[in-house]
Amino acid sequence: VKLPAPLPSAPDCAALPAYQPMAKGPACNQKLDIFFELDRDQITGLAHQSLHDAVEHIRNTPGARLELRAHADRSGSEQHNDMLSRRRLNSTVAALQQLGLPLESITIARYYGETRPRVATPDGVREAANRRVEMHVICASSQNTARNAASAQCTPASNIR
Repeated sequence: VKLPAPLPSAPDCAALPAYQPMAKGPACNQKLDIFFELDRDQITGLAHQSLHDAVEHIRNTPGARLELRAHADRSGSEQHNDMLSRRRLNSTVAALQQLGLPLESITIARYYGETRPRVATPDGVREAANRRVEMHVICASSQNTARNAASAQCTPASNIR
């Protein structure tokens, strides 16, 4: 599959949402997002801190697992955005593993492309909040709640590469 050339754009790092640390206390049922620049899948500096927080929460909570949901904005074709969200998912998994999180701690990894925008705009493009990977910390009792999401590309974490 040949992907289209990246869309021309000015750097929009300043448009990325600010880092938000995970809440203190029980780690189960928490969500943390990492954000990406336009048409990029590289983990940024702020995202590294979020990944570190997620790994620490998983390590400190017996039975906790991580569910990942990758998204793109609508600035490319549907096919391009599907592939981009998959690459973001792969980058996130690789970074989590580099931080020492075992692959078995990632129970579900999905990529949605542009199908689930967080921010709807009239033109539907270039919204930084839509270029994200959501990390959901779940525990054994809550692991079945998100398994039936419709229209997602579901990839077992062990098959991501």
